[in-house]
Amino acid sequence: MKAGLQKMYNSVLVRILKTFSESEFRKFDKLVNSPYFNTSEATIKCFSAIKEYYPSFNDMRLTKETVFSRIHPGRKFDDTLIRKYISNLIKLMDEYLTLNTFNRKKRIKKRFLLEELRLRKLNSYYERKLRDSEGDFSHDAVVDREYFIDRYFHEHEKIYHYVSVNKQIRIPSNVLKRSNFLVYFFFQELVHNKLDIRVNERQFNFKTDNILINNIYSNIKLDDIMSKLNESPFENDFLQMYFYLGKMLFQYDTSASMVSGKLFQSLIKLLDFDLKNLIFAILESYYIYRINNEGDSDNNLSSELFNIYELMLSENIFLYPDNNFKMAEFRNVLMSSLKLKKTEWAMEFIKTYSGYLEENIRIDTINYSRAKIHSVAGQHEEVLQYLSRIKHEDFLYQLDIKNMLMQAYYKLDMFEQAFSLIDTYKKLLRNSKNLAEHRKKFNYTFINYYTKLLKIKLGNDKGQSIAVLKSKIQNESKIMSREWLINELGALENQER
Repeated sequence: MKAGLQKMYNSVLVRILKTFSESEFRKFDKLVNSPYFNTSEATIKCFSAIKEYYPSFNDMRLTKETVFSRIHPGRKFDDTLIRKYISNLIKLMDEYLTLNTFNRKKRIKKRFLLEELRLRKLNSYYERKLRDSEGDFSHDAVVDREYFIDRYFHEHEKIYHYVSVNKQIRIPSNVLKRSNFLVYFFFQELVHNKLDIRVNERQFNFKTDNILINNIYSNIKLDDIMSKLNESPFENDFLQMYFYLGKMLFQYDTSASMVSGKLFQSLIKLLDFDLKNLIFAILESYYIYRINNEGDSDNNLSSELFNIYELMLSENIFLYPDNNFKMAEFRNVLMSSLKLKKTEWAMEFIKTYSGYLEENIRIDTINYSRAKIHSVAGQHEEVLQYLSRIKHEDFLYQLDIKNMLMQAYYKLDMFEQAFSLIDTYKKLLRNSKNLAEHRKKFNYTFINYYTKLLKIKLGNDKGQSIAVLKSKIQNESKIMSREWLINELGALENQER
């Protein structure tokens, strides 16, 4: 290839085209060749030259100069002109992607059609299409996150129609329904936004004192709203579920989790993938929060959380939104099963579901997961073997890995490595600006007690009472690996007897 040729394999146009499936690529080809969307013959030729390199587009011959020569054989290369053709294609791509989403939003599509028919005063056809759109809100309709706001706009459109045909007498009931659906949608989104705030508050150093959403919620009379529900049985159950989810997130109502969980299971077949995932995330977040902050010595909360994970797997909710199992979720399921000593289940889980992990993290996640299983089983040499196979230095679970290493070094009497790791661990926590303070606290507390445990084992802290130390650990509100520390102190206590 001649020097200076302008390669296209990393251009915006090609990056977008790479995401197209074969079906999407064929549809986009039709759009480019449709005179309704495009009247530029040169743009059609431009796409015809580029599409030969689909799907990889990594051929070094794909350059602006090559494409231009296909459009204008024998003509001197004109960079301004080829940029124009590429810009036209990107605009057509924007149009295609917009239409793609619009065609998936069937209720919105029908509402816009109704609006157009109303403005054209095609009243009889409007009435027919109105009856058709009513079916989208029947008892067996699939419900998504926009269900209530779509109902709001549906009633809104009917009000405009009745005004235009002088049937104002029919409007009051629609106004009432519209206002109800607006309230329902607002409350539903209030709950989802609270979840987003809670997750970011826990994971990152995100302050949420005196935020507006909490002030609004505290002034809502939820019980009054629920007592006035008068919708279909399904919609009543749906709103009741959000009522209890709200109590969980805002009020930490422990009685609400079981009710909302049961309602979720009864409604799950009617919910779309997105909504299933969102409600699952609320339930998961609630149980993890309580386990981390209250403890779970009898494993009741852990058992309920594990049941939620089994439901998530059976409904394939883990594939949201891009058909991949997210590493964080994969880890959460693994940890939940190991907390309940379900080792065989965990091994089968890795075997069955690791194939759904993104390829670039799959091997590291499998090695991490197997190390975790061996750590729980007390097989610490195997732990070191699997952790040594993790290749990416920025692997997301550095803290987990360091905790496993510290436990392995302790059990294998690798004291020099243990003390060296303590220093590295503390430095990592100090430099993690985005790590939430409560997460740092969990790990710092573990490090402090682990250091005391090491010193006792080495005989360097003979004045330390093991019984007092065990009591302190038991009473700590924020600490990692509490059970492991207590068990190891118990082993040292038995040696002294």
